[in-house]
Amino acid sequence: MLLNLKTSVLFTREKPATSAGEVIAWWEARRPIYNLLVGSAGLFSCMVAAIDVLASHYFHSGDAALPNPPLFVFLGIFFYGFAANLCYTGGWLAELAVRKFSSAQSERLAILSFKFGLAFSILLSLFPAFIFGGFGLIAAWPHIFGGR
Repeated sequence: MLLNLKTSVLFTREKPATSAGEVIAWWEARRPIYNLLVGSAGLFSCMVAAIDVLASHYFHSGDAALPNPPLFVFLGIFFYGFAANLCYTGGWLAELAVRKFSSAQSERLAILSFKFGLAFSILLSLFPAFIFGGFGLIAAWPHIFGGR
């Protein structure tokens, strides 16, 4: 059975939030799922990049295209995760700001910003996989299908 996103507990509120604490609690209850989904997309991108670097080294017998020192890879991953969570926090901050003017609009904003923010974060995390995968496939094409 396919997950119906419109009625999923992840993308709905049982009742409108009546306080700032309830707004924050709604967002924070979803943070682990957000981190799991965005982190999985990031892990997939890292695996594609690693395969590309290894294939490049194998096919071209050159140095792998790793940052020097390789510790920078882990620092980049850490800071990306930190920035993603900082932006996630912006979701409930924006809802609290809009709530001062219209609580009905803040409910709508919460659902839409969570949905679109999650989708954008996943796509942004997958972007390196598309870049590394695309360029890696182009570079490996002659080796896979002959022509060299």
